[in-house]
Amino acid sequence: MFGIAKRGDNNRLLLDKLPDVLDASQKDNKIKNLLQALKQEGLIAPEGKSWRMSKRQ
Repeated sequence: MFGIAKRGDNNRLLLDKLPDVLDASQKDNKIKNLLQALKQEGLIAPEGKSWRMSKRQ
C-alpha cells in the first residue's frame, strides 16, 4: 500500500526539481532537511537505510 524508498531514490527524484542556484552540497542538505521534516510530521518513518510512507496518527 505504502512505498519504500532509499536515499538514492529520493535524491534522483528531487535533485532536478531543486533550484540550480544551489550547489550539490546544498541540494543534499535540502533533501536531508525535507526528509527530516516529513519524519517529524509523521508522514514517513525510517526503516533501516530506507524510508517508508506511514499513516498519520
